[in-house]
Amino acid sequence: MAGNAEIACPPPQHPHQTPRPERFIRVGEVSSMVGLGKTTIYKYVSTNAFPAPVAIGGNRVAWLESEVLNWMRERVAARQS
Repeated sequence: MAGNAEIACPPPQHPHQTPRPERFIRVGEVSSMVGLGKTTIYKYVSTNAFPAPVAIGGNRVAWLESEVLNWMRERVAARQS
């Protein structure tokens, strides 16, 4: 990785919890987390309706777990408004 890029950790779930380190998750886990099929996830990515994956090497991509969790929180917030 070039430079001294920092990746922010997701916020703790409880004030007394220590933050979890950021992690990459592959499309199968993303699909299980959000309840969408892989094709739908990629369709949403192409229309900027879902976070874009990150190239992790070897023609593979993954998502930042925090971005997927934030997307889920946004869906819940939208439902409540």
